[in-house]
Amino acid sequence: MRHPPLVVIIMAMCLSLHAGSARGGGGISVDAGLTPPEGRYILRAQTRYMTRSSGMSDMTMTKFPFVLAYGVRSDLTLLAKQIVTHRSITMGGNKKNETGFDDFFALVKYKAYRRNTRQHTLGIAPTLGLEMPTGNDAFSSGTYNLAGGLYFSWRSGPWAADLNMAYRWNGLAGGSNSVLIAGDVSSLYTAFSYQYSIGGSAYSSLFPVVELSYEYAETSRLDGDIVHNTGGSVLYASPGIKYASPSLILEALVRIPASWQLNGTQPDPAFLVLAGIRLLF
Repeated sequence: MRHPPLVVIIMAMCLSLHAGSARGGGGISVDAGLTPPEGRYILRAQTRYMTRSSGMSDMTMTKFPFVLAYGVRSDLTLLAKQIVTHRSITMGGNKKNETGFDDFFALVKYKAYRRNTRQHTLGIAPTLGLEMPTGNDAFSSGTYNLAGGLYFSWRSGPWAADLNMAYRWNGLAGGSNSVLIAGDVSSLYTAFSYQYSIGGSAYSSLFPVVELSYEYAETSRLDGDIVHNTGGSVLYASPGIKYASPSLILEALVRIPASWQLNGTQPDPAFLVLAGIRLLF
């Protein structure tokens, strides 16, 4: 059996469980929750900072996701996402800094069901996304990856809840034997919030938010062989807050690993700090 080079194994250990969350858009509700009115756009920009370390390496990473969602119809949304990443890895006394584009991601969401009553509003929308290997070599998967999901939204007075179930097929097409193929990722994201109106009106509001997210990543592969120290499951608990007006949302969140079970020997999951803005135009 052929064995991956040591540096590839260490990189995979550092990054394997970031792929699903960083690209999927977890944190202050998932990107699939963006729903602009027909003929209008929502632009979301965020800064995500995370760090993790082990006995062999230390890594800090800052991601800048830019998401543009367009309301084609009242029941159909198109979404495009591009991430810029800066990463610093220290290994054996050597430090390497890299900056570049991640792969481009596009998603379509269809509102399949909506029920409005005096007590609550319930919506269900399936999603289908495709990631294309357009990024810089250091940040590209090198393959086409398919993401399917089901998004639920519930509103009742000042209370709101969102749930997104998703599955990501990595390495669906493209790539080669020399490319590290990340394992498929299953995820479940939930978010709960409460609205506090500012100044006695609903024109602007504060929303304390609590998010829970669970991610399970299968082991990665290189040259057809399993990279054993990759994959596993992580449960995150994330307190946050949003400020919202009719055309502007400011958001901030801290994502804390609450429980995890990783395959082999891997660094603990990363602590993440997020800040962002959304504009409706």
